[in-house]
Amino acid sequence: MSGFHWVGRVAGLFDMYSQARAARLTVAAAILAGGALLAFGRVEGAIPFIVLIAASHERFFERMADRFSRRPWLLFTPALVIMAVQLAYPAPAAIDDLLRHIASGFYPGGYRDMYVYSNLPQAGLYPAFDWMAGGLGRLLQPLPALWTIQGLAWSSFVVVFLLAAHRVLPAGEDRAFWLLGALVLVVSALVVRLSLARPEIFMTVWALTALLARGRLGIALWCATGLLMGTGYWLAPLYFVTAVLLPGALRTRLACGAVLTAAWVLGWQAVTGVWPWQNLQWLWDVMRARDARFNVGENMSVINLLAMPEMLVLIVPAIWTLARRGGNGWLLALAVFYALSNQARYVGMIAPLLALYILSALTETRLPWRPPTRFVALIASMVLTVDAMTYVPRLDQLPRLGLPDGAVMLSGFNSAAFAAPFFNPGTVRLSPPMEVGAAEPWVQQIIGDLHDGRFDCKSVEGRAFTHLVEFSLRGSPPPCLELVETDGGWRLWKIRGQGAATTE
Repeated sequence: MSGFHWVGRVAGLFDMYSQARAARLTVAAAILAGGALLAFGRVEGAIPFIVLIAASHERFFERMADRFSRRPWLLFTPALVIMAVQLAYPAPAAIDDLLRHIASGFYPGGYRDMYVYSNLPQAGLYPAFDWMAGGLGRLLQPLPALWTIQGLAWSSFVVVFLLAAHRVLPAGEDRAFWLLGALVLVVSALVVRLSLARPEIFMTVWALTALLARGRLGIALWCATGLLMGTGYWLAPLYFVTAVLLPGALRTRLACGAVLTAAWVLGWQAVTGVWPWQNLQWLWDVMRARDARFNVGENMSVINLLAMPEMLVLIVPAIWTLARRGGNGWLLALAVFYALSNQARYVGMIAPLLALYILSALTETRLPWRPPTRFVALIASMVLTVDAMTYVPRLDQLPRLGLPDGAVMLSGFNSAAFAAPFFNPGTVRLSPPMEVGAAEPWVQQIIGDLHDGRFDCKSVEGRAFTHLVEFSLRGSPPPCLELVETDGGWRLWKIRGQGAATTE
């Protein structure tokens, strides 16, 4: 028997369209195994698919093209499954603000009981969000609450973005391919921000629903929901400008945004007891008081993020679309509005707005692709999704150090300052707070020295600090420090002879 005959026999075992029971079982097992490997980010996971396709490529491409034509939703399934699997395992985590939002619910006085030696605002900047996150933490315990909020941020964004994209994109034969490409690009740009699940992500989701509102009832519901959600975020009015995306006359949309903003200002004063501009004054004061050695990522230039490959893939077509004077110009105008802030935090609005603007300009959605090319595009979306999801922050990145009840902790301005109250809810007090500039100047000096690898025992004499968490000290430890525990590169030290001083 010739070698070619044996090759044909072996290839036949992987024929997905064979009626033989054994062959079909082999195919099913190979697909499951390969899919599992691919979902967990291993390139080897693609090997079973390559073998299967090679064995029956002609019929495979024809059948797949027919299925995608009749059931366009199948195109999204691989990318969405990969997102879900890789978001769940290894265990995800936020690495900053969401941790302290949840932890705040375990302190009777909120942040004032959590932080020491800090200049905090007169009232909370996220009252409703703190109430919701803290309450969920008490109900479910901190970790389940964290994962619940992260899951809500991811699922709500993906669903609303796809619905909004479906709304602005003209109907056509290959609409699903365009939607899939837009989703993968936007998620790739926002994967970290979605996982951090800050209040601004939920405001972003709400803002995009302006494209879904229909009729007076829909507009009224959008405004009422925005006003309610705005009680959880002190910068909510920056998202009210998306009222221009509502249906109806421009005058009506502008009036809607203005009324919404005025109602929020009054509502904010009623809920918190302070006017919004008092929060702005506090922010201005702490930014001026911030040690020049510290840089806050949220305030870095948005240019750094706009230069990412995923963003460039959105920016270049957006410029080309503008040159052709196509699309919904309000989407582009809003993207430019948020970019003018020059703050990294608003890339969460810029990316989806640019993608929606490009989609709104398409007049022909049919792609001149043969079935093999379409399948390659699907595989590419899977590979890009796998790559993007590797940037999800993970639980093992956080220091999980156990501190005794009543401990007063000092740390650098890093994830330890957020993780300590999260893993020791209601039992530990600490500095610095969420904004390093709000820490007292002498605390900032110690933190700056820590970042430089130094710690002076005299700097905490007469202070209430009992413990220190760091990963940057160099050389022999100072005499006042006693090593208690380590977690990866993180070290927990007991500060000898401390703890009796006041924290005021």
